[in-house]
Amino acid sequence: MSYPDWRKLLLLPALLLSTPLLGESYDIAVLKVALTYNFAKYVHWPDVPARADLTMCYFGDGNDRFFAQVQGKRVGERSVVVRRTDSVSRVSGCDLVYLGTKERSLMTRLHYQLERQPVLTISDIPGYVSQGGMIELIESGDKLRFKINQREVKNAGLDVSAQILKLALEVRK
Repeated sequence: MSYPDWRKLLLLPALLLSTPLLGESYDIAVLKVALTYNFAKYVHWPDVPARADLTMCYFGDGNDRFFAQVQGKRVGERSVVVRRTDSVSRVSGCDLVYLGTKERSLMTRLHYQLERQPVLTISDIPGYVSQGGMIELIESGDKLRFKINQREVKNAGLDVSAQILKLALEVRK
């Protein structure tokens, strides 16, 4: 006995309800990468030759299409080079590292690997700045807010513009 075709109609509401969510997650992902790129514009790295590339690294392959949008853009005199990595041991040479929520298990090892190195760390992991991260992205409705752990930024020898600090939801000192 075959199942009636009306059973397929039961899937329709699920598909219709998921469509806006897919659009929203896409938009949020684009915003996270754009904000990450813009943070780089307001950070000073010590002892960097003016024409050196700015290497922006990220974990996981789900963000490839989003990070590809900033490849080759400029941050002052520096050209942005985007690099996906799958291992904490491969973050050498990165100026900025984005760690998504799916890579939470790498957080402690990443912070240990980068301790006191001039590498800006950014994540959307809840509580990131209270766990040794530098910038935490926070979804607030359809907007992104952020917190900054200024102590960790300074320990890495980086300097974040006062303009960014004023915009932060919270600055940990």
